[in-house]
Amino acid sequence: ASVLNSNDVFVLSYDITTYVWYGKGCSSLEMKVGDYIATTIVNKSAPMLGIHEGAEPAQFWALLGGKEEYADSVTLATADPIYPARLFHVSNAKGYIAIEEIVDFAQEDLIEEDVIILD
Repeated sequence: ASVLNSNDVFVLSYDITTYVWYGKGCSSLEMKVGDYIATTIVNKSAPMLGIHEGAEPAQFWALLGGKEEYADSVTLATADPIYPARLFHVSNAKGYIAIEEIVDFAQEDLIEEDVIILD
């Protein structure tokens, strides 16, 4: 249960039932993709039960090993990033591939003609 995230959709397939859990912050596209995965990829013959965050049946939590804390809108809003963002410039101008980190980057560092990686 701790892997759930209020901004996502999760598919749980067990035995003859497939649950699609819709977090409060998920988009309509994510809901459609979750439904598609549940009915097309996971188990075509199992009935699909769509459940919205906050309206989970007891069996759903039991299959996940019990209800636990997970990333919800409150924890997501207050969570600090583990690592700061880093920007890298990739170039082959010298005849070989070179990767250079750009420190204290800004929008102007994003060069359209080059490869830039944001991590």
